[in-house]
This record gives sequence, structure tokens and C-alpha cells, in this order.
Amino acid sequence: MKKQNIAITLVLALAMMMVLPMISAATVMVSPGAAGNYSGTMLVNVTTAVTNALSANCTYNLSGGPATVSLVNITNTSTSQTVFSSSVNVASFTGASTYNITCTVTGGTTEVVSRTGVTIDNTNPVVSVSADQAQISTKRPITFTWSATDTNLYTTVGTLVSPDTTKCPTITLNAGSSGTQTIQDEYTDCAGTWTGTLVATDYAGNSNTATVEFRVTSPDGKFIGEKSLESYNEKDSNGWLIVAVIVIILVLWARKK
Repeated sequence: MKKQNIAITLVLALAMMMVLPMISAATVMVSPGAAGNYSGTMLVNVTTAVTNALSANCTYNLSGGPATVSLVNITNTSTSQTVFSSSVNVASFTGASTYNITCTVTGGTTEVVSRTGVTIDNTNPVVSVSADQAQISTKRPITFTWSATDTNLYTTVGTLVSPDTTKCPTITLNAGSSGTQTIQDEYTDCAGTWTGTLVATDYAGNSNTATVEFRVTSPDGKFIGEKSLESYNEKDSNGWLIVAVIVIILVLWARKK
């Protein structure tokens, strides 16, 4: 029994000696990440335990085919190098397309590591926002319509900012990729120019902004606190009448003398 145990122990030890070098020599693609989204630049980072690694030569292609087009060839700067890293300009890549990335590390041995489903997107979302009226009186309804289009859309944020955020705080629109929303009553109680903004961002970090402005006035069509032209004309007319009466009185008084 003891001899059997010793034999089993020796076999296990031999197996571990064979497996450990295989594990230690593993090559891993740290970046780009699985299901990663990139815009403008993309970090390629490969770690390896290949002895005397000379380079990591990386290629790419659209998903569905082998990675055959040269992406970057990262050469070593020391004989014991284990990390091969480089920032690659991908600004010219087709927007929102999915790629395969393969890196081959050569040295004492050769190892290949691949990544599929890497999205490179250099296209900003297309956004729009509009209001059904350019001017409304206080506490009257106004409806906003917005849309954001992007094959890789992540989030949209819509806001309405009043001219007096203390009295009328910023309103957050229920912004999805598209929709409408009507506001009224206390939300439009602040006279002046309001600004509606929609910001859309995709998974790669590209963003775009659209804005629309509308004016809130008092019920008579004038801004609250704004003096109307009629009031100025009325005061001017009264002033001239007073001046004319004074002049007539002075003329009559001078004739009597």
C-alpha cells in the first residue's frame, strides 16, 4: 500500500511538473477587452511568459473572417520583456463595426491569442430636439419632441433650463432614443428664454448635442415686468398735454400784462 501511495505521489508530481510550464507560458490579451467599444485610439496590451519574447504582432479583420490585416507589431525593448503594449490610432476604422483581433507572440516559443467582438465606433449619434411653439405665455403647455439615432447608442439625457433656476429648477426630460413630453403650469412660470438640450452618447464614448430655445411671456404677450410700448405712449401723451396747458396759461398771463 505504501509503495502504491509513493507511486501515485510521483505520478502526480511529474504531471504538475509538465502542467506548470504550460500555465506559466500562457499569453493573455488584456486589451482590447471582451465586447469592448473603442473610438479614436485603442490600447493593445498583451502579457506573456514566452521566454525571450521578441515581439507581439497583431492583426485584425471584420468579424466573420480571419484576422489578416496588420494592426500593430510591438517589438521588445528587453530580453526578459513580458508586457507588449501600444496605443493604436483607429480613427479611420468604419464606425460601429465589429472586429477580430489576433496577436502572435514569438520568442523561445510561439503563442497566439485572439479577441472577437471588438467594436470600433468613430461616429457621433445623430440627435434632434424641437418645441411645438417658439413662444408661450406663463403656465401654458408646450410639447417637446426629440430623437437620437446610433447603431451603438448607450444613453440620452434631456434637460430644460429656465432663465431663473432658483424659481424654476431644471427639468429632466424622460429621454429615451426618441419621444415627446409636454410641460405646463408651474414648470413654465418663469418668464424669459428657456433652453431644451438633448445629449446622446454611444458605447464608444462618442456624443452629440442638440438644443432648442423658446420664450415664456406673460398672458398679454409681454415679458413679466416688461413695460409695454402702449404704456410709454400713454405717458408721453399725458406729458405733452400738461406741457401744452402750461404754455397756454403762460401766454394768457403774458397778454394780461
